[in-house]
Amino acid sequence: MAVQHFTNSGVYFTCKKITMLCYRENLPEHLRFNPYIDQGYRPPMRPLQCFSSILTIHNETLNIYTHIIALILSISLIYTSPLREVKDLQFIKLCHVIATIIPWIGSIVYHTFMNVYGNKRYYNILLKADLICIWLAQYMGGIPVVSVTIYYLPSYTKVIIGVFYWAICIWGLYKVFKVNNFIKASRFYFFLPITIRMTSVILRSTSHGGGSQSALGYVVLADLSSVIGGIINASRWPEKYFPGNFDFVFNSHNIMHLLVLLAMYWMHQVNIQDILWLSSVQITRSNV
Repeated sequence: MAVQHFTNSGVYFTCKKITMLCYRENLPEHLRFNPYIDQGYRPPMRPLQCFSSILTIHNETLNIYTHIIALILSISLIYTSPLREVKDLQFIKLCHVIATIIPWIGSIVYHTFMNVYGNKRYYNILLKADLICIWLAQYMGGIPVVSVTIYYLPSYTKVIIGVFYWAICIWGLYKVFKVNNFIKASRFYFFLPITIRMTSVILRSTSHGGGSQSALGYVVLADLSSVIGGIINASRWPEKYFPGNFDFVFNSHNIMHLLVLLAMYWMHQVNIQDILWLSSVQITRSNV
């Protein structure tokens, strides 16, 4: 037996009574993200119902819990890191802390409440908030890498690079409010930061670049994980080739979340090593 839900938009959605889950065809267009996932969707709900759905099984469960785990892991990594022993570089440390923690909060809220009332306007607000958190993670998180990479360059060159980087950051924030498609947005967000980090790897491999040399491998691993995750998410693999088998777990979006979690851990290692390197270099120079 089925039950119907009436939303603010005046649309009925037919769901299974036992699990209260919907088929893709019964949802509004803006919630039909993946044409290869047919069932397991939550119907339009009130905010408290959305929050309570964290304790149930649906096709967003793994997305939510991977980010809850990532948030707990991030807080633990920050708390146990040697950054507390670094007395200077407060702004750079703050950038790293924000970039490590904030994206998980935004994604948890987005994936938990994305179906609230089945209302597209509310959905877009949540999407924008999630994209802003991604912006903070990508661009604020890039500040430690950029700062140590250009450390040995002439002052005027550092000013030019700094102005260019912040111009890109502001442009990226502007694009946040112009994009309504997460797939297109994620391609944009990952491309520029990855390009900047790969450029920093090249520069740091020369005598002109600063930074911890042992961190270079982590930069490559982090960006490789992000790129692979983005490709898998965009290609809809494996559910595209095995429809119906990955509606609840291990679909392309789930896999991307797991790879992004790995990328976060490796970028944390990069920034920790770079911040410690920068602090030690400044202490050495001040003692000379």
